Amino acid sequence: MTPLLTPHPDAFPTSPPPDLDDPRVIAERDWAAFGAVSEMRDHWQRPGSSANTRAYYWLLEIADPLTGSRGALRYSVAPWTPIVDLHQRLVAASVASGLPAMKPSSRLRPHIGIGYCNRPTPTGPMRAAVESLRLLASLQLRVDRVQLAELRREAAAYTWRVIHAIHLPTTGVGR
Repeated sequence: MTPLLTPHPDAFPTSPPPDLDDPRVIAERDWAAFGAVSEMRDHWQRPGSSANTRAYYWLLEIADPLTGSRGALRYSVAPWTPIVDLHQRLVAASVASGLPAMKPSSRLRPHIGIGYCNRPTPTGPMRAAVESLRLLASLQLRVDRVQLAELRREAAAYTWRVIHAIHLPTTGVGR
């Protein structure tokens, strides 16, 4: 499967990077997009999301340079092509298994969320606080499984229950 990512206003960054596999391009695109955000939103007050929201996600563990989004601090990840390809396959398998619809792969912006904003906050101080951390060396991690998880919002936190795990062939991901 060839990943086809398209611009979408709900995705962050709105447009995918021009190179889905170059860690530097991805990290710089994420950082520039974060720099264009003047105020971080309260992550817990997103439209269409409530304390009773339940959703299914396929989870991976991957890390690269720290950056942010409209309502969270996050790690950029690279390369995107194998992640988006895997996502397309997992979404198709989920639909075939009768799971609720997931966001389409075209809107995927691979990242790892590590901290969520709980109120509107100016972005400048947050960017200044994490900018030096971007100089730390990136990691190459081995991804050996994905987990289907039911993600729930409970107050100002996510909780999840792993429903199923799939072991993957072990290959290095990242740089």
